[in-house]
Order: sequence, then structure tokens, then C-alpha cells
Amino acid sequence: MVVCGEYKGNVNDMNKSWIPNSLSLGNLALGVISILWAMNAVYGQDYDNSRLFFISGLLILVAAIFDGFDGTVARWLNVETQMGEQLDSLADLVTFGLAPAILIYAMFLNSIKFDIGSFSLPLGAIITVIYPLSAAFRLARFNVEHDGDSFLGLPSPIAGTFIAIMAVINRIYMVNATVAIAIFLGLAFLMSSNIKYSKPHISLRKYFNKYRFVALVLLLTFSAFWFKWYWTTLAVLAFYIFSGFIALGLHLLQKVKLVFGRLNGRE
Repeated sequence: MVVCGEYKGNVNDMNKSWIPNSLSLGNLALGVISILWAMNAVYGQDYDNSRLFFISGLLILVAAIFDGFDGTVARWLNVETQMGEQLDSLADLVTFGLAPAILIYAMFLNSIKFDIGSFSLPLGAIITVIYPLSAAFRLARFNVEHDGDSFLGLPSPIAGTFIAIMAVINRIYMVNATVAIAIFLGLAFLMSSNIKYSKPHISLRKYFNKYRFVALVLLLTFSAFWFKWYWTTLAVLAFYIFSGFIALGLHLLQKVKLVFGRLNGRE
């Protein structure tokens, strides 16, 4: 939830802050349970690991719904607070930073080791750490220098949700380990990068009226039933992730045109 300054609203409204804070805590709780399910695949006795990964990923997806509503509810109730902002950020670090990393570790990285004589270097664990570090950097940077029109770096809920969808799909279609690890590291890079991503609720507002919005919802609903909800979700997330590269390409193209324009002006 986005907050500027301390809460200065009505005290009666302030008493309602437990509602969005409960959503943030629900987000955090689901993230912790997701971690427990994923680790049960490594150390537990359940040999149907794809089922455990499916549930772990599904919990992250449900947590993303909680995360999507806590800020909206806080603004609707006029109870935005700095504590709510910090609570939301800490919940996101666990659910979309740590839980997806543990999930990928349990699925693909826990068995990757590099033997040096009698010592075994846990290479998979070292690779796993990169993702939550990137998520922590992304969230800390957002808390101190975010602007109202765009995100600097890929938002951690988008990255975490994308990994969760891969775990869900893995229950039906086996996900290639090399591809999954490459995506995992790519998402970590994008979170800590300087690539700008639009805020959908702001950018879409410029182009959509209520009729276009209803049409979009109907289209996505039809797609979710026809192509399965997980493929539709994956496609929407992938489109958003690549939109950053499109915006970056257009920005660089404008800079190149500006440079050539100045050079032509000097001739």
C-alpha cells in the first residue's frame, strides 16, 4: 500500500486499519505456509512432489490476491498508514521473495552440488540466495524512491507469481529444469534492474472506459475457461514482463533519434 506521511485522518477511520493489515498478514501467512509445503518435498515423506509444488505455488497465487487488495482497501477506507506500508513490504519479501526462491530450490536446485575434494559446495543453495536478495533490494528501493507513474525494476509480486504459475503448470506439464532456473535468475535480474514498468491501474486508466474494462474482463474470463486459467495468467504476466523491454527499446530509440537530430543540426 502506498503511503505518504503519517496518518492524519479520522480516529474512527483509523480503527478500520485492521482490515487492510489483516490482508497483508494473510499474504504473509500464506507465504510462510507455501515455504513449509515446498520444504516438505525436500525433507518430507510425500513422494508426490509435484502435488506439493502445486500447492506451494497455489498458495503464492492466493497471497497475490491478498496483496492486490490490501492497498486498495486501505485507500477505500482512508486508513493508509506507514505501519501498513512496512507490513505490506515485509509480507511481500516473504511471499514473493523468499517463498518463490525456496520453491525453485525444492524443485530444481537442492540437488546441485559441486564437489571439491572431500568438500561438497551447495551450489544450488548459493544460486537460490540471489533471488531473495534481489527482491529485498527491489522492495527497499521502492520504499525510498518510488514515483507515482511507474515501477523501477520488475515488481516482486509479478516475479513471484510467475514462478508460482510455473510450479502449478509443472503438475500437468513437466517444466524443464534449465529453462526454469534461467527464468528464475532472469526475474531476479529484472527486479534489481533499472528497467521501468508501468503501473497497470494508472496506465490502463488512460485508455479504458468502463465499457472497455468490462470487455477486457470478459475476454480474460473467456480465455481462462477456453485456454485454462494458468495459461492465461502466464500469458498476462509474460506480456507485462516483456512490456518493460518494449518501453526500454522505445526510450533508447528516442535517444538515438535525438542524438542523430543534434548531429544533423550541426552539419
